[in-house]
Amino acid sequence: MATVRHASSLEYASPMPNAQIAIYREPRGFTDRLRSYKILIDGDQVGSIKRGGTVAIEVEAGRHTVQLAIDWARSQTLVVDTVPREEVNVRCWSNANPFLILYWATLGSQRYIGLERTGSREGAVGTS
Repeated sequence: MATVRHASSLEYASPMPNAQIAIYREPRGFTDRLRSYKILIDGDQVGSIKRGGTVAIEVEAGRHTVQLAIDWARSQTLVVDTVPREEVNVRCWSNANPFLILYWATLGSQRYIGLERTGSREGAVGTS
């Protein structure tokens, strides 16, 4: 189960600490600038992200899938392996071009949103 929290407020009561997936949405491009993307972790919607925003999602350590969606369009699925107290950084952006909207609404709908892992920091989560 994923929980959306700010990184500074993460606390752990269990002996097996959790990890965190931090998603950053780039502010570039014209398409979708006023709309939020839905964040899906392991197929469940756990939050949303606005243009230029960052959202931190607490997850159990282990393998997870990350995907973003807006209406019928999606990103490709990103598989992320996490270890306890690790922060995994992911960035997303709109691939859509307003001049090619017919392509993105049909054939390109599963790649409408770009998504990639940009790094990680071990020990960044749940430490004081």
